[in-house]
Amino acid sequence: PNQEFTGYAHIKNNGGSAHFSLDSGTEMNLPTNTYFPIQHLIAVLQKAEQGETILAASVFTGAQPDDALLSTNTVIGVWKNEAGDKIMGKFGQEGYWPIQTAYFKPNSNGAVPEYEILYSMQPNGIVRHYVIDYGDFTVIADLLKLENVPNKISCD
Repeated sequence: PNQEFTGYAHIKNNGGSAHFSLDSGTEMNLPTNTYFPIQHLIAVLQKAEQGETILAASVFTGAQPDDALLSTNTVIGVWKNEAGDKIMGKFGQEGYWPIQTAYFKPNSNGAVPEYEILYSMQPNGIVRHYVIDYGDFTVIADLLKLENVPNKISCD
């Protein structure tokens, strides 16, 4: 059955909170070092550019209240100096970092994550290759097409 959740989240340097309005007004405290997914991606890139190899953080996905907050451990591999495929055009760069992020339930004490994502990311944030391992099955994705989308924001 389809379920719908709405609400809002506020994240600050020292944590924050999320409020789910369709689930009886459930509120969730977000710990320090919590990121939205894009913020997490940017933090991983910053760590990689600084030569760091580990990032442990909480990620608020905005999913159902029981799955909205996940603890992550990210390992950033050694820079791979490899030209981008021709389909990348001007977005291709001369290398990438192999990155692996494991996602755990916040209170989990187990060594096995809910799922893992392995990806090859360039300094400009473009992901060349992507593997999601759910344990029971795996999804593998490769970049097939990349194009510039013009900005159509209007301030009328």
